[in-house]
Amino acid sequence: MSQEPINNPEMEEEDQPLSSRLGSSGTLMVLFYDHWFAIISLCILLFAVFLGLFLPRIWRQTPAGFSPIVKVSGLDLWQARSLRRAAVAHFEAGRFNEAMIAWNSAIANNPGDADTIREALRAVVGQANPPLEHLSFSVSRAFWLLQLARTNANDMELTLDILGRYTMDEYIVKVGGPWRDQLTPSGKTRLLRAYFDAARYRDFGAFWDKNADLFRKDPELTLYHQAWLANWGEAGPALVAQDALRVARNDPALRVLANRLQLGVSFHRQDLPSYAEALHQLVDDHADRFGHHIYHWLLLNQAGHKDEARELALNYPHQPTTPAEAGNMAVALRELGMLDQAITYLDQQLPRFGFEGDIWLQQGRMLIEGHRWLELRALAISIRNEPALQSQLDAYSYFVEAIAESHLERPERAADAADRILRSGNTSAVLAREMAHTLRLEGFAKTAVEVLRPWRIELKDDAEFWFEYAVAAFTASAEEDIGPAAARAYELRPADLSSANNQAAALIAFRRQPEEAVKLTLRVMASRPNDIGTQLNHVLALLQIGRLDDAERRLRQMNTLDLGIAETTIYYLAWFELDLNRKEWTQARAAYGHIDLRQLLSVQTRWLDQAYRSIPAGS
Repeated sequence: MSQEPINNPEMEEEDQPLSSRLGSSGTLMVLFYDHWFAIISLCILLFAVFLGLFLPRIWRQTPAGFSPIVKVSGLDLWQARSLRRAAVAHFEAGRFNEAMIAWNSAIANNPGDADTIREALRAVVGQANPPLEHLSFSVSRAFWLLQLARTNANDMELTLDILGRYTMDEYIVKVGGPWRDQLTPSGKTRLLRAYFDAARYRDFGAFWDKNADLFRKDPELTLYHQAWLANWGEAGPALVAQDALRVARNDPALRVLANRLQLGVSFHRQDLPSYAEALHQLVDDHADRFGHHIYHWLLLNQAGHKDEARELALNYPHQPTTPAEAGNMAVALRELGMLDQAITYLDQQLPRFGFEGDIWLQQGRMLIEGHRWLELRALAISIRNEPALQSQLDAYSYFVEAIAESHLERPERAADAADRILRSGNTSAVLAREMAHTLRLEGFAKTAVEVLRPWRIELKDDAEFWFEYAVAAFTASAEEDIGPAAARAYELRPADLSSANNQAAALIAFRRQPEEAVKLTLRVMASRPNDIGTQLNHVLALLQIGRLDDAERRLRQMNTLDLGIAETTIYYLAWFELDLNRKEWTQARAAYGHIDLRQLLSVQTRWLDQAYRSIPAGS
């Protein structure tokens, strides 16, 4: 009798090896309970977390709503703290240069650390004569701090102290001027001096009047006021002030300041002998400055001594200490007829003062003036590669690139650069107007209109802006802009003949208010009797009010040999409209054949096409 084998699952499991009875999860559970495996696993996990927090730049250092956002890694924070401690140690040991290098590196690791920036700037302010090699660092960090800290009062004073240490008067005015009423007495004193030294004499007078009780307590500021009265005061006080300045030039305590102030008075009066005398005394006292010599050369040039001025400028041995001095030197060289030397000079100064946008703008203007297109294109790239500018001149860089590529006969690259102008921000109203003017002249009128259009509200009362806007709109045939721009420019400056002429042209092109257009063109012709363009506009206006005989008489009196391409088109456009109104179809067709549609605005070409189609077939 056979028996079936009995299947006992429990017995079978016990008979199986442990490795076959445990699955993969079971193996891990056994390993997990192993002491060393657990430690190693935990270390790997912690290391992964550490890397995730330490290496990626995830820690925001700038305030909410601040742009650009600065994010750093844990490693950046650690390095920044270490470098900051090293900087403090160097500074306390009297190693100022080493301290500045360490602070610079610390800030580079964490640009959002305002406390470290303040610490470094206070160290600079504490130096009686801070080295020029730290100028770029100090000024750029001070401006960055103002943005970072939302321009609080303490940081404003610290920035003005930095600018004062480097005698950057133009920047003191630019930074402190909008906050003049909130400044401390020390800040107001610094700003008053800067107003005079930067030749902002109207601001000086107004600021003195508002804070006279404070400023009169300082003998040096009183002397500043005497110098101001000597040129800009009433006749009687001016004579007294000049005498006071003369006395102060013999006072050992005030001699240097009095001679410096005398330079400003003499230059304003174009008084070369008194300027030269005061400058000579400053040189003897080793108290002359770079700018004092520049204005001396300009006075010499205006007095007819150009060769002497050139020789002095070319042989001047000292280097500028501020971007303004470098820029003024380049301007002086250009004024003395040495444009190439001015360009070379700025090339040499850009590595030192690259943080200042005005230097780049000045070099761009001079390269355009000198038709140095390859260098202009290289300048565009250099601007975008300058970290201190932080993209503030990107629009300008694409502007000069477009101009350069256009003259290098690379139209596609020029068009691409022109398009990038509109996609780049951080420009100013003044710069937008400058770029638009050049773009229009260089064949980029549509881009010029786009550059100007965003400023219509902010510059609603600026006549120069609206005039340039109107001209650009005419050139680009930008219909939506022509009428409003021409009308606003004329409204703001009704006595200006060019604005009146543009308003008349707009009215004529859109065939509106022809009686007003007749009046405007008559007024312009009275002052510009030989202006062919205005005469043609007047004829078109006469035609629109039905004075056909007057229009014909004026057309027949014109000398067509004096007409340019655009004027020839308008001349035949007038004949076409005249013949059309008289139903002289053959003559109208003949006049139409002489019209170059490219010379007309879009609104005019549409009217012309419709009018031509109205001529009876077979006539």
